Amino acid sequence: VFHMYKAHMDATLLHSTVATSSVSFEDSLKVQAITSSASKKDGVYTVTLSNADLDKNHTVSVILANLEGKINSVSAKVLAADEMNTINTFDCPDKIVEKDLAAKVNGDEILLEVPARSVVSITIK
Repeated sequence: VFHMYKAHMDATLLHSTVATSSVSFEDSLKVQAITSSASKKDGVYTVTLSNADLDKNHTVSVILANLEGKINSVSAKVLAADEMNTINTFDCPDKIVEKDLAAKVNGDEILLEVPARSVVSITIK
């Protein structure tokens, strides 16, 4: 997960908001299903999303204001597993690894499906 967030280091924080549902844990604890961070460094935008929903994928629309026609490339990586407590060990070091995630660009909007129990990193150039 650290690898997916490192592009934000020494970058300019960008304002981001998420319209999403809440998920409940332990009877009363509620959190947003999707949370985000966004930054810009050296002309590259990075958006990271996390899906705290243990059971449901969420379709996410990322809109970058005033960039329509200026997006040259988008790549996305996802870190997700079938079980919430999946871990890598010395015996099984690749049980959970980053994988490419499909993202569709439409003007200044990027559409993607964020899997349950996942972290997604989007790089926009």
